[in-house]
This record gives sequence, C-alpha cells and structure tokens, in this order.
Amino acid sequence: MTTGEQLIDMVAQGAEVPPELLTVHSVQHTDANGRSALHIAAMHGRVYAVVDLLAAGSCPLTADMFGNSPWCYARTETCAGQSIHSIIYTAARAQPFAAISLF
Repeated sequence: MTTGEQLIDMVAQGAEVPPELLTVHSVQHTDANGRSALHIAAMHGRVYAVVDLLAAGSCPLTADMFGNSPWCYARTETCAGQSIHSIIYTAARAQPFAAISLF
C-alpha cells in the first residue's frame, strides 16, 4: 500500500494522520474515483484533517471524476461542514484563477 493510499484510508477512518504521511506526493494521491484525502476529509467532516492536508499542499480545487472538488463536498456537510467549507473556500481563493474554478 502506498503512502497516498494509507493517507486516504486513515482519513476515511477518522484516524489521526502522522506527519510523515503528509508529503506533497501523498496528499495529491487519488483513489479510483479521483478523490484525494482532502475530498474524503471534506465529505466526512474531518476538520483537523482538512487543515493538515491543506497545510501539506493538497489542492482544494482538484475535481474528482464526478466533477466535484473538496469544497463542493464541504458545502453538503452540516455543522462541522460549515467550518470545513470556510477553510477550503479560503484556501481556494488563494489559488490562481480560483474565481473561475471554484464553482
């Protein structure tokens, strides 16, 4: 199992991710549906994982095979999702051409 696969599994399970798994390569790894660990963290309302993944360089604008970015999944969350939505939105705004790609 690659470090990217381990990272996605740990985020999906809600486990605390060790810093050594937060490499540029592992945070950009995607599963069969094109979802990164950031997509999974946003879908499951994992606020701390979202913050760690963004700090490690995960791109908030990358779309999965369904055309959804992590920010899109954060919009569908409730309660904790509001925090995730704001965090991802702020990170996405810092990306070049974010206004074009965000929605």
